[in-house]
Amino acid sequence: MNRKLSIVFILLLFFAQNIFAGANMMVMGVEIEGYRDTPVKKIRKVIKTRVGKEYSEYELNKDIENIYELNNFNEVMVDVSDCEGGVNITFIVVEKHRVKRIDFKGNRKFKDKMLKNKIGSGEKKPFDRKQMIDDVDILVNLYKEKGYSDVTVEPFTSFDDEGQEVALTFFITEGNKIKIGKINFIGVNSFRVKKIQGLLDISKGDIFKPEELEEESKKIGVFYKNEVGGQAVLG
Repeated sequence: MNRKLSIVFILLLFFAQNIFAGANMMVMGVEIEGYRDTPVKKIRKVIKTRVGKEYSEYELNKDIENIYELNNFNEVMVDVSDCEGGVNITFIVVEKHRVKRIDFKGNRKFKDKMLKNKIGSGEKKPFDRKQMIDDVDILVNLYKEKGYSDVTVEPFTSFDDEGQEVALTFFITEGNKIKIGKINFIGVNSFRVKKIQGLLDISKGDIFKPEELEEESKKIGVFYKNEVGGQAVLG
């Protein structure tokens, strides 16, 4: 019985020694692989894990987050391997495609150069799908500001995996420019029409903007609520 207890004690001591040794592992090497266009100095600048420091899984996870925040990479992986005296750490990154060119099709109101200056995507920049979607909204709002309320914008991408590049094209259907015609007021009994008309900042001939119609409707609604306790709808 005593012999078995001794064996168990020796095994527990062996495992305890390994656990405590692992807790104090030193970083012996830090390498970065897979980068193409991004300068390695830019990556190293955001990495806090250093040779000679104690290995920290928490710090390693923060390093991965910091590399992702550079917005240049689709994927970031880490390989931790044992070596004499501690561990070697290798960061393996997969870069995003670069935007080779940006084209616009169907635009007559605005020139290509002007549209390129408005959007967030840019030639030679890393391709960001979320930014591309945001660019669609930017273009749509730009046209709506000029009265093209029916405008549609469709993005299209063409990837060149060999060259790690992407061509981005925005297909624009401008539609017709819409202006305000006659403004009618229905159900106005308590006040003269001119009184209600005077509350508005829009008039016949102005460019039609749906968001402005909503704001004007609120103005009339507030006026009626304050004056007669009623509610008005502009449509």
